Amino acid sequence: MKRLLSILIPVVCVATVSAQNKLRGKFAKEYDEAYEKSVGTDYYKAIPIFRSLYEKYPENIDVVFNLGVSYLNASGNPDSTIFFLQKALELDTDPTYSIEKIELLMALARANQLKYDYAKALEIYDEIEPYADAEVKAMIAAEREICKTGLELLANPVKLSVEPLTTINSKFNDYRPILSGDANKLIFTSRRQHSAGQESKFADGQFEEKIYEATYENGQWTNPKMIQGLFDDEGQETATCITSNSTEMYLHRGGDIYVSKYDEEKGWQPAQKLSEAINTKYDELFPYVNADNTEMYFISNRPGGYGGYDVYRSYRLPDGEWAQAKNLGASVNTKKDEYSPVIHPSNGMLYFCSNGQKTMGGFDIFYSKQNADSTFTEVTNVGYPINTPDDDLYFMPTTLYEVAFYASIDWKQDDNHSFNIYEVSYEDPEKKGLVLLKGRVCAQNLAQIVIEVKTDSDEYAGRYRVNEYNGNYVMILEAGKKYDITYKYNENEKTCTVETKQSDVYSRERNPLLLSDVTMPDCDINTSDETAGVGTAEGTPASAADNSSLLNTDENADYGNLSPNLLLDKKYTVQIMSLRSKLHSLGSISLDKDSIYEYEYKDGWFVYSYGAFETVGEANKVKNRIKSTTYMRDSFVRNAHQYNKYIKRREDK
Repeated sequence: MKRLLSILIPVVCVATVSAQNKLRGKFAKEYDEAYEKSVGTDYYKAIPIFRSLYEKYPENIDVVFNLGVSYLNASGNPDSTIFFLQKALELDTDPTYSIEKIELLMALARANQLKYDYAKALEIYDEIEPYADAEVKAMIAAEREICKTGLELLANPVKLSVEPLTTINSKFNDYRPILSGDANKLIFTSRRQHSAGQESKFADGQFEEKIYEATYENGQWTNPKMIQGLFDDEGQETATCITSNSTEMYLHRGGDIYVSKYDEEKGWQPAQKLSEAINTKYDELFPYVNADNTEMYFISNRPGGYGGYDVYRSYRLPDGEWAQAKNLGASVNTKKDEYSPVIHPSNGMLYFCSNGQKTMGGFDIFYSKQNADSTFTEVTNVGYPINTPDDDLYFMPTTLYEVAFYASIDWKQDDNHSFNIYEVSYEDPEKKGLVLLKGRVCAQNLAQIVIEVKTDSDEYAGRYRVNEYNGNYVMILEAGKKYDITYKYNENEKTCTVETKQSDVYSRERNPLLLSDVTMPDCDINTSDETAGVGTAEGTPASAADNSSLLNTDENADYGNLSPNLLLDKKYTVQIMSLRSKLHSLGSISLDKDSIYEYEYKDGWFVYSYGAFETVGEANKVKNRIKSTTYMRDSFVRNAHQYNKYIKRREDK
């Protein structure tokens, strides 16, 4: 935990105490050792030494007080912190308010704040203030504001649930969660041990920051694996953004911003440092690009800001390079620090953390709405229980409209004092649902493809580029609107209209909407076989409103060997697509027709899966083959019996 009060450091108390025990011989040396470690912020190593001394000298105020402060600064057990600080206060028999006693009371007030007891903390500040000097009075005034904010937020909690990612978190720091556009790939930074026999080089016993990756399968996250090969040499590696189409990962290292591109055969490629338009001789950290990859947000402590680290923004130029970055302004930045900026996938909301805004303690997470002129409104605290009295960082909204992720040190967990990653599930989500759309463009020079999206009222909604390797693209749009999508390639343009509905809102149980492939005049690749069932290769993309080139709503259509039943003998299947209407024919799908299952959902959608398998491993092998050989690139393994809660039965019709 970053110390917020400069006076919260171990000291040798000189207050008069009764039965004061002096430390002698080797115990005095142990005390000096513990004291030096605590002054050097190595609290985790100081605590056991102070504890050992406390067993022998339970009435020694120096030992008791410094043990309590070490617990406080280590973000350890809050009950232990208060116990030892309260005992030190009882040992201090001096009726005057000395500098040491004021420091003790300030530490005790801070400990109560961390236990959400803001009222008790305010009582202590009221007791101290008449005896404090100007510097301490200024600290008390700042802490009072924190307490008031804490009481307000506690009285008006946000309706949500917060759960730790148990399959992801370790006993070391795990933080900075970032997700792919389909929310099925999680990349995060961890300070866990990453090789057998590795020894820590750090005072806190943790290891160098490395980047890990996990995927969402069968309702849970897989065991994370470290991403290797990003740099040639050893050192800290921190990822802060993955683009919506999962083709680029932005990271920072040594105060500079880098980007790594994803190759479908070779994986993540060596990271490349961005140009001087972004990187300076000062720190540039926490890069994040918006959904259409046209804006980058990051923080920097370069001159000309408002103080500490500020949020900056850069726009992507027509040639694909980044323009000179500009400070985001006083509506977001303060004289203290702002960290970890993130733009919501709808391109409207900026999330970031700050210790200079109205917080309930440490860094809190805030949001600000982007205006039509690209300025930002006054910031708002996201509220409790996401924010806590300690540091809360790295908030990550997702395309799943009711889900977000963030990292926090939670004082309620006495057995784990490191950062952990949490999943937030909103009970009453305020933001509109988002629709995930995927498609592909065929052209000789894919780098020249630009996709512009506007609403039917000519309001700008995004500007996208395609994957330069395969022409795939991902768009994230708000539900309940009609959009005009224009594909620009040199002097050529193709346009289609897409209407998104609330029933299209993306979830892990529903595949993204697939748009028809777009073929530009110079493309000599025959895509008709690969795109059958998705849309016409030569025509305009099908409207997501009716998917006329994809679907047929004729209830009497011939479905051949399509299985109408919901009973699978095995546990797992591979979901290959979800559509608004029934497929007219399975003839264009290059899979065994006898192994395709259809499910009609209660909300009117039709979901198709392939095969029945006893184990996840068997299902994964088939899933990988389907993804690599067909257009159904969003296929995923699913427990077959999970369909039962979604399907429309005879009594529902």
